[in-house]
Amino acid sequence: RDTVALRRNLRKEFGWEEEAFVCLLVGGGGGMMPMEKILNVLVRITCEGKTAKDAGKEESAGNAHGESINGRNGATVSGGKGGQGLHVIAVTGHNDALRRKLENMASHLSKDKEIDKVTRIVGEGNFSLAVTGFTDEMPKLMQGADLVITKGGGVSLAECLACGADVAVYSPLPGQEKANVAFVQKEYGVRIAEDTAQLAELVKQVQTLSVSERIRLQEYRKKEFGHPDAAEKIAEFTKNLHNIM
Repeated sequence: RDTVALRRNLRKEFGWEEEAFVCLLVGGGGGMMPMEKILNVLVRITCEGKTAKDAGKEESAGNAHGESINGRNGATVSGGKGGQGLHVIAVTGHNDALRRKLENMASHLSKDKEIDKVTRIVGEGNFSLAVTGFTDEMPKLMQGADLVITKGGGVSLAECLACGADVAVYSPLPGQEKANVAFVQKEYGVRIAEDTAQLAELVKQVQTLSVSERIRLQEYRKKEFGHPDAAEKIAEFTKNLHNIM
């Protein structure tokens, strides 16, 4: 299917502007990522003009004092008209405690309390946030977004590749995740961020790409790396093993 038309239709379905830079934050079914920490840094670089390095340092210091978006003035967090905006969709999976925490964040980013669609972006100015729990619409969200920040699990990475998503893996765990990420970085150019400062820098790098270039790269990745029928082929191969043994 035409990538441009698909992206346009998905953004219309979700209520996202075509020119908006949308970042999908995904921690797998268990929501296993420090999303609050990541969001605080993204707010700092987007709304306060901080460098990625300084934002990471401030987040570390802020954590020591319990400071987060929730403790800030909503008008300050929402930002003004200057600079490029960042719109985040946080998918918390089955982690209801994290979902409630991030929904509280979102409430500080917008005066709009009547959110009628879980993927609707709320917030004013340069930064906005939408929060949803487990959803069956991950393929749509991945294909409509500009960047997917996720963990280094095999299933998560395979899903991203099938959708042609631009992927940034945050702080892969030793063992399986490190091995997964080393492979996909070498073979598919997946981005890696070991900490929030590196992640913020990666986000800023992707933001510098034009919309047309993001779409072109997504189309290329989907064609070259996406194999949505892989599971079916593996099952068929397994079923026929007795014929070749």
